[in-house]
Order: sequence, then C-alpha cells, then structure tokens
Amino acid sequence: MATESGMQDTYYNTYIQKTMITDRIIRADPYDIATITALGLDNSSKFAFVNTPGRTYTWLEDAYPAITDTAAETALSTETAHTTITVTDGSLFHVGDVLQFDSDAEYVWVASISTDTLTVVRGFGSTNTATHLSQATVKIRYNARLEGADTSVSPWTEPSTNYNYSTILHKDVKVSRDDVLFPVYGVANLKERTIDMNMDILMEQLNRVPFYGKRVVGTTAGTAGGRSSGGFGTFITTNATGLSSATLLRSHIDTELLQIYNAGGKTDLIICDAWFQKKINDFYEGFVETVRSESIGGMMIKQLMHPITGKLINVMVDLHCPAGYAYLLDTRYVGYITIDPFFYEELAKTGDSMNGETVGEYGFVCAYNKAHSIISGYSTSA
Repeated sequence: MATESGMQDTYYNTYIQKTMITDRIIRADPYDIATITALGLDNSSKFAFVNTPGRTYTWLEDAYPAITDTAAETALSTETAHTTITVTDGSLFHVGDVLQFDSDAEYVWVASISTDTLTVVRGFGSTNTATHLSQATVKIRYNARLEGADTSVSPWTEPSTNYNYSTILHKDVKVSRDDVLFPVYGVANLKERTIDMNMDILMEQLNRVPFYGKRVVGTTAGTAGGRSSGGFGTFITTNATGLSSATLLRSHIDTELLQIYNAGGKTDLIICDAWFQKKINDFYEGFVETVRSESIGGMMIKQLMHPITGKLINVMVDLHCPAGYAYLLDTRYVGYITIDPFFYEELAKTGDSMNGETVGEYGFVCAYNKAHSIISGYSTSA
C-alpha cells in the first residue's frame, strides 16, 4: 500500500470508482428493409399459388402471338406484282391478315398459306404497289376475313413455366444460464434481446435477396451449397442495360420506360442506390412545384410522372441496393412469398445453457421479364 501526500484526485486515487454507464444499448449500424416494405412478404395470393409451401414454386407465363416476322423474298425488291412471299415463320400468319412491309405505304392481304409461303393480294385497300426490301420486316396489322369463309388455322401460344427456389435463413440463440441470470446494463432479458436482434439481422438478409440472390437448388451434402432464391438478375434479362461507367442521363431512364411500355409493362416502382436518387433530383429539379420557405433547403423527388402513360412511379432508395444499379419494376409481377415466417423455437438443452434458433423460409418471384428493367454500371461520381 503506497503512502501519498497532498491533494487526492481521480488521476492517482486507486479507490474503485463507480462508472457512469447508460442503461440503453444503441445499435450503431443502420437497419433498412425498404424493399421488403415496398413489396411485402406474402404475395402468394397475387400469383395465385396453390399447394404451398414448397421448396420449388412455379408460375405460368403466356404471351400473345408475335405480330412481326421477316421476309425472305428476293422478288420483293424487284417486282411490284409478285404475290408469293416467303417468310421466316409461316405459323404466325392467318388467312385474312392485312400486312405491311416495314413502314412502306403498300398493304397486302393474305389469301392462303403453305408452310412459310404466303399467297397475297397486292395493293390492298387501294394502296399503291411498290417494291420492298427482300428481307423487310413483315407487320401483321389486323385480320379481315371473307364473309362466309370456312374456318382456317390461326396461331396460338402455349404457356411456359418459370420457377424459383425458397431460401432458409437461420441464426442460433445460445446463452449460458449465468449470462441470463446476472443483471446486464441495457438489457432487460438477454435471451429475448438476442432473439429480437436475430430477427432484424435475418430480415435485412432477406431484404438483400432480390439484389444478390442466386437460384440454386442445393443438396443435403452441401456439395452445391445451400438452397437459394434467384433475385432480379436471374429473371430480368431482356431490358438489362449496362452503361460501362458512363454518366447516367435522363434519356437512359426514358428509354427503359419505353421498352417496358412497348412490352406491356407498367412501371410503378424504381428501387435504386443513393446516386440514382441524386441524379433524379438533378434531372427534374426544374420541373417541380414548390411552396416558398425560408427555412428549408434541398429537395428529394420521390415520384416521377411516367413520360408515356402519365402514371406516377415511386422512387425508393434501398441501402442494400448495389452501387450503380437501379431496378425499374412493375409490382404486379414481383414480390416475396412466405413459405414459413420467421419464428423462434427452443431446441434440446445441452449443458448449462439455453439453446434455440430463429429461422424462416421465404421465396421471391419476378415474373414477366419484359415488364421490368435493370440499369447498371453507371458512374457514381459524375
């Protein structure tokens, strides 16, 4: 024991001092499940799923017959009276179809079909006969049948199937008896707090599945890894535009919206990174109505007016969205499905501890590929 003289102070006093400590634990990392909030977790009714739950879930997709084909007829470029036209796929055509080549003025009428050869009436509807490109695009405008004509073969489509797998998400809860028994600052019940925190962590992981998910069936042995749901990248392949670090322009957004519209989709949600939101603010800053205020600066545009349909599109930043990515979605065809909602269950006791797990199983659906788009690879600094 040392002997000291003079003033006693906290720097040298070796008495055990009481420490001032908060009785609240602050979680420093941000918690964000914006995509789950926007899409919802239980969309089984939207997709009319039956026989759930299941590790594999399948949906049916159909499309209307194509209305364009390509000619393969050299005589088209030299003869205005040529009446037999070879096309790539004659099954797309129907007796009575009214056709147009590219955007040329002449219309022709289909009188008969033999495999991929159409016999046509030139100059239909008093249009002027003309030569056309030998490989012109043949556009089916409409069907005009003869009165009293017998029925004839017409094109039809067969539904296709698409599918995804469910994802099981899990975290264990294992706390010693003493750790539960002894009082802890900021924690009323350590076990319950662990369960709650696990649930939050798993929800955030589930929120990241649309952005990063890979469609993998998995195996019991684990040789192929665990079972996993595919995300946006698995299904959105037609309208997927990479900008190779180019500056994002408003025209890029409008082009994707037009492609989606032409395919029959109706974009109503854009999920994006923070840079995309910043660029949208820049693009449309001069096209907003404001109420004057001397105490507020800045703006955030959360809805866009669709340039074609006039409908509003919600814009949402997700903390987990990859940098340089934006997803233009028709929410009628996208969403999570719940196979088994997150829950906690007690497991067999082992040793002097409480033992349990938090677990849940969910799927993800992104149907109708052409109704969505991905813009990726844009610069996040320019």
